[in-house]
Amino acid sequence: MKGSLFLLSMLVSSSALAMQAATQVDTQSFKDNQGGVSTISFKSKHGRSILVSASVQKINHTEPNIYFTVAASKGYCSLSNPRVPQKQKWKVNGKSVSMMVHCEYSGRYGSYMQSAHAVTTKDLNYIVNQFKYSDGLVSVANPQGVSVKFANDGFTQAWQD
Repeated sequence: MKGSLFLLSMLVSSSALAMQAATQVDTQSFKDNQGGVSTISFKSKHGRSILVSASVQKINHTEPNIYFTVAASKGYCSLSNPRVPQKQKWKVNGKSVSMMVHCEYSGRYGSYMQSAHAVTTKDLNYIVNQFKYSDGLVSVANPQGVSVKFANDGFTQAWQD
């Protein structure tokens, strides 16, 4: 997957960027990372670092959920108001799922990053089953045109931990 071309459409600091080509520079599966995270790193032709991740998290000791995050060196938030979470339709392996999307301010980068998780148990179960049973890769796309394929190696173990 190294060196593949990735098309990225985003809004940054209220100015829209056109479809921007970025080169994939690194991939780590759930199996590669400790803590249940699969990451894909990109570098844009303008030198921006972009990190896309899928992570298994338990918030407040509840049932686990999957969070998809897009972070960029100059910030990333596709919401018109970063402080107000929004429901969006995303595609996971071609099927539409309802996601709650919110933007968080990262003091480390001095900018926003975007995070999303399934709204309903039905959608979460679908996503989990895609990661558990798909043959190698799970395609995830948001409505702004960010589309990536996560390796599912090690997902089942991360989900059970």
